Amino acid sequence: MSTNTSRRARLRSAYTGEPHQTAFHQVRSHRGLVPQAASDAQRALEARTLSALVAEFGAHHPGALGGPFALSWVGPREDSLLLSIAEPHRERVLRRLLSHLPTNPAGGQYPEPQGGRSTVLELTVGGGALLFPADHREALAAAKAAVPAPSAPAYPAWMNRPDGQGAASTVLRRIRLFAESGLLDFSEHLPAPGILDGPHPEQLHAAARPRIISVCNASGGHGCTSLAAGLAEALSQQGHRVLLLRTAVARTGQRSWDGDHQSHGPDAPSPLGVMIEDPAAHLHQPPGSSHTFASVSVDRDGEEQARQLALLLRHPDLDARFSHVVIDASPTGLPAAAASGADLVLVPWRNAPTKAPGSTVTERQLTERGEIWTWLSDTYQRWSPGSLSGKDEEPSDLDEDDNPFGAGDTYSPSDQHLDDLEARIQKQFLDEVEPFAADRWGARWADALAGWAAHLQRVESSPRGWDTEAGADVTRELSAEEQTAAAEARVAQSAGWCLDGLPPLRGRHRYVLVPTTDRAAQPSPEIRAACDTLGHAVASTALPLMSNYPTSGSQERYQRAVAGLAEEAVALLPR
Repeated sequence: MSTNTSRRARLRSAYTGEPHQTAFHQVRSHRGLVPQAASDAQRALEARTLSALVAEFGAHHPGALGGPFALSWVGPREDSLLLSIAEPHRERVLRRLLSHLPTNPAGGQYPEPQGGRSTVLELTVGGGALLFPADHREALAAAKAAVPAPSAPAYPAWMNRPDGQGAASTVLRRIRLFAESGLLDFSEHLPAPGILDGPHPEQLHAAARPRIISVCNASGGHGCTSLAAGLAEALSQQGHRVLLLRTAVARTGQRSWDGDHQSHGPDAPSPLGVMIEDPAAHLHQPPGSSHTFASVSVDRDGEEQARQLALLLRHPDLDARFSHVVIDASPTGLPAAAASGADLVLVPWRNAPTKAPGSTVTERQLTERGEIWTWLSDTYQRWSPGSLSGKDEEPSDLDEDDNPFGAGDTYSPSDQHLDDLEARIQKQFLDEVEPFAADRWGARWADALAGWAAHLQRVESSPRGWDTEAGADVTRELSAEEQTAAAEARVAQSAGWCLDGLPPLRGRHRYVLVPTTDRAAQPSPEIRAACDTLGHAVASTALPLMSNYPTSGSQERYQRAVAGLAEEAVALLPR
């Protein structure tokens, strides 16, 4: 396999100019030799990039610039394009490139570079992505500072011709083919398809692989398994050839998955390494279902497991048999591996907030004595003898006969005895807290201490558990800014339960939260705006909550909602 991979890496370098290690890594990941852009937005961005290069250089000799249009090499991926620019021309090329990019409606004139192993320049308009190596950072900053006022760029004629943008994207992704050209002029016409196919056209177009949909979550109880199984069946009913792949981290004495009312599997999951050898031998058809089922296990979830999972999903048997693979990657499975290799990642969002916080808020305003009483009560709840002074000691004035927990099972103290015991414990607490409280509260301490016992009695007898002498509840209107902040805080806390711990996604991929709420209620516009601000993509389809003992009616509602989500998921998948 390594010999074949090295040969394909050399072929890829002949098209892209990539260093051998870079090309080898991409080929090893089972991508096509030179993949096409997966989305219309990406193709449009790359066509605009080529038009900028043509506008800057016109007809030129590639050898004089360190490569065609000063590009040393390119690194094509389905969702982005990495450009390495010859060092003497970096700032010049980047300045021209920025002048051809559309403005950013979020505020800045040009997209902001984002850090990481590479500097990423991502268009917020359209969703395309260009990447540059990390050593381009200074040139990118200098180019951004030197770009003149925006003006409407003049695009070549091929930009408006049928498939002109697709051909321009292909030119960029196979730029090495023109490295030896004596004269390069793309101002009017792009190279013919035969030229773009290069020396090995039979290697360019890999067989169409299944689209991968992973259902992941950082915490349990959100319904990953139910959603994955329902989604697989819904896609099958819509005419797709679907494999439901359930994952788990193997544990000592692990038993088969059982009790899931929507999926059926073999008695035990197959080790991932074993399944890679012959996937067809581990596939099963659940009774009464249209989709195929398989289950795998590994020793842990990590980068090596992600590589093995990618090998399995690129296996020729699966390529030929399935159009879609749905991965159930609950927290006990492979959420990191499944998310990193998916075309679309769905995250069930149980009890997602659907309504924005109210326009009013009730705040408790304490009196001076109430402030001290509240502090005393909170401290008393956490107190144990010696905890304040740092000394580990027992209550000095309590013996076993006074303690209802130390006098045996037959001990039954009277109410009066318990009241006396509580009063003595409170006295010991106050004796210990005295030096700390007097130093903190000063002259107010003595006055508040005298009324604390009565305050506790009033709290105990109050139907609301509150003493009005300590303060009052005051209701006020929230400003628009406060309402927005409250909505964002609610979303951040709720979404964090699902997303915290999941790996970051690269390129244009984002986690898509699937609201799972009572009666499939849709999040309000305020909640969706908060999600947008925080960078969370949210599905348009909401799912109803499923109980542990669903009725036929609730199952039907869930299946209808999942069918709608399946249609939305297919629309979100790259081509």
